[in-house]
Amino acid sequence: MIALAGWLAVGMVPGSLPAYQGVLSVYAESNSLNKTEITISKGESFTLQVRGEYGTVTWGVDNKKIAAVSDEGVIHGVSAGETFVYAIVDGVRYPCSVTVETPKLNKTKLTARLGNTYQLSVSGTKRKVSYRSSDAGIVKVSSKGKMTFLKPGSATVTATIGSSRLSCKVNVSRPSLSVPDLASGQEGSVDLKGKTYKNISFESSAPAVLFVDEKGKLTAGKPGSAQITVRIADYEWKKKVEVTNSLPTAVRYGVYEGLNGQEAELAKKAHTIFSSVIEEGMTEIEKIAALHDYIVLNTAYDTTYTRYSIQDTLFDGTAVCQGYAETMKLFLDALGIENQLIYGTGAGISHVWNLICLDGDWYHMDVTWDDPLLDGKDMPGKVHYEYFMVPDAVMAKEHIWKRADYPKADGGKYGDFIKNKLEDEAKKEGLFARTEEELIDLMVQKTKPGRTELMVLYAGDNENLNAMLQRVVNALAGANIGKKTSISYSIAQVGEYIQFMFEVELL
Repeated sequence: MIALAGWLAVGMVPGSLPAYQGVLSVYAESNSLNKTEITISKGESFTLQVRGEYGTVTWGVDNKKIAAVSDEGVIHGVSAGETFVYAIVDGVRYPCSVTVETPKLNKTKLTARLGNTYQLSVSGTKRKVSYRSSDAGIVKVSSKGKMTFLKPGSATVTATIGSSRLSCKVNVSRPSLSVPDLASGQEGSVDLKGKTYKNISFESSAPAVLFVDEKGKLTAGKPGSAQITVRIADYEWKKKVEVTNSLPTAVRYGVYEGLNGQEAELAKKAHTIFSSVIEEGMTEIEKIAALHDYIVLNTAYDTTYTRYSIQDTLFDGTAVCQGYAETMKLFLDALGIENQLIYGTGAGISHVWNLICLDGDWYHMDVTWDDPLLDGKDMPGKVHYEYFMVPDAVMAKEHIWKRADYPKADGGKYGDFIKNKLEDEAKKEGLFARTEEELIDLMVQKTKPGRTELMVLYAGDNENLNAMLQRVVNALAGANIGKKTSISYSIAQVGEYIQFMFEVELL
């Protein structure tokens, strides 16, 4: 408020100052502090200021163990608690309520795994906390303190509360990774050295050469080079991998580099057969059946007992059980189907056959014994399935092996594959008989003058097959008066059915 007393002259001379007398008084507004309550952290400072006109100011604090104040009004947090800091202005006390906090970061040093996350949090404060990373490309931090570790390296994440700063030093370790070189057909995995990572993915530059799944499992295909890329968060690790050739791979893909001359010659022959037998869209069991049939139909049992090899089987078309079984194993290996050769005896004679794992279940397959003989001679064009994908119980009827040395073969859903397949085919061709009467009618209808070959699936009673077959011959003779009737036959058990292979002559 300004009061002016005195007089003013009238008719002043231009350019001159007026003459006057009076008194000018100033009354200061009420004094105050810029803050009447504050919250600071231990170690944090805040400057109080007095507003208005004043003569002298002195500063004080009620509890010096909680806060200190300088002669200039700078408050410093000492320990957690509440107290009052005051200014005395010309004898008048002006207080400010001071709360001192002791905020604490839950982690001040961290060695982190790439791709993982960690939640930072600050306790001991009610004030807003903000977070910042010194290198967001290495450690990204959200507004709520969640850290994500993106690349190997070091960064400091700072939590700010008022003017107080708390920090966490983070070291994101570099992952130790490796990928093995594999031969075609082999499996492996990206080696993470026992660690697990979040936000991880795998990629192959050439899946046909080396396939990698979402868990890092590797499957080597055709020979060649492939680059495996492992991505963990924003980090990429790359490794070039060589897939070397093998005989089964060459059979499957028709690639012969790296094989010696004899291996390459065998691989070319086997690949030609493999690619002609295996058709696109076949299931695994259908592929196995097709290869089984090829070997049986194109191989004669070697009664000289001098031919044992895959070469004998594929090039010469004759071999003993070793050649049959090893050829089947080569084709199974080319398919990538787990299998073993099993050594034992059959009908008391040293013998070898195949053990096959399909969809987790093990089965026996004796290709040699599925190649029928008549009077000790091969029957061209005929295939038996008595020992196709059978369990231990079936095989043990005439085979002996050291069971502890091999997986237990309980069989599974593929045990009925051939039975169902043959039943469907026989019904379509009118060669399925449920009873003896149906079998006789079928044979009479299907047999023609001269020589007739018939493969019949029989589901009826089989307790006295010799007597039943004699009745079949008698019925044929009765239907063909004046002709000589003779039958040659072989029999194979297929599940609960009997598979007859007849050669009938009406002369």
